[in-house]
Amino acid sequence: MRNRSLLLFLSVVILLIANPLAQSHSASSQATTKSAQVKTPRPQGAPRKATTPEGKSLPKSKELTEAIKRLKADLEKEIALRQYNIQKLADDVDNKKALFAAGIVAKGEVEKSEVQLAAAHKELTTRAQIVNQEIAQADELLTEINGLEQLAKRTSSRLGAYSATAALIRYNGASAWTLTNIANVERFFVAQFGHSLPISAFGQTATHDRLGFDHRNSVDVAVHPDSPEGQAILQFLRSAGLPFLAFRQAVPGAATGAHIHIGYPSHRILGK
Repeated sequence: MRNRSLLLFLSVVILLIANPLAQSHSASSQATTKSAQVKTPRPQGAPRKATTPEGKSLPKSKELTEAIKRLKADLEKEIALRQYNIQKLADDVDNKKALFAAGIVAKGEVEKSEVQLAAAHKELTTRAQIVNQEIAQADELLTEINGLEQLAKRTSSRLGAYSATAALIRYNGASAWTLTNIANVERFFVAQFGHSLPISAFGQTATHDRLGFDHRNSVDVAVHPDSPEGQAILQFLRSAGLPFLAFRQAVPGAATGAHIHIGYPSHRILGK
């Protein structure tokens, strides 16, 4: 009987000790869970990812600058290689002319080499025009990125909003914009100035693909916004309610960069 009483007493003591420990462990677990659910605040002063005024993500200007430098270097190497090949063909023509004069080769050999040289010259001229256009488009895009970073911080994206700085002008026209609207702009421009609208990029181009930008619904016009032609275009776009970005500042060290971007701001293509 005494043993049974002792066992009962010991059981009660163990339960009294174990219960507070269990409660303490449960409270600790709940506190840990709640702590894990609390989001870590962003450190004060930590940089936010750059976006367009519409919230589209932008790559850093430094990254884009490096990409454009690589693109230009590749294009310039291509032209240099074509020029080197042309020089070799020209030397071949001269050698064959000398051999023909000495009676060693037939005239047909000279003519064949001359045809190859003429074809290479034609290809170089065509390709050089394309390369120059791609370089100009890259400069324009770099100008846009520099401007859009300022735009995201300073200007309103509400419909009808107009803002201007020393570097750029933005008008967020309320009229719906598609590439087909450019026909109206072109008709106005031809009637006003007697020559075609100097479009430097119509919709998506190979340059925008390479640099990872969505330009499918935009048109770039290679005129300075403060020139008479530029001012006329901007006035027409505003009167028609069509959105645009006009960039006054050229890219440092580049031949151009100032232009009018008709349509909504370009943004980075996802996955690029």
